[in-house]
Amino acid sequence: MPLYPYRCEAGHESDEFFHMQDEKPWAIPCATCGQPATRAVVLPTIRADIPEHFNETLGMTVRGRTHLKTLQHDLGCQDFEPSSKLREELDESRAKALHKQGRGRVSAGGPR
Repeated sequence: MPLYPYRCEAGHESDEFFHMQDEKPWAIPCATCGQPATRAVVLPTIRADIPEHFNETLGMTVRGRTHLKTLQHDLGCQDFEPSSKLREELDESRAKALHKQGRGRVSAGGPR
C-alpha cells in the first residue's frame, strides 16, 4: 500500500496508507489537532553512494562506489553503459551489414 505524507497548518505531520483503488484525498483531518492536513509534496531520497554489498558478478564484498571502481579496474571490468559510443558501434555494424547486402550508402568516391 502506498504511503502518503500529510501536514497540517500547525506543523503536525502524519503518514497515511491508502489502497491503490481508494481515492487519495488532498486534505484530511489532522490526527493530532483536527485541523485540515493537506498532502505534502516530498522529494525522494537518493543515495549518492552504494552501501556495502556482495557483488555476485565480482564474487566479493564491495564497500562503496570507490571500492567498486578500484575492483573493476584491478580485474579489468567496467560498468555496462549503453552510451553514444555503443550506439555508434551498433550503427557501424548495421551499416556494414547493409553494405554486404548491397543496400548500404554509396560513398562520395563511388561504389567499391
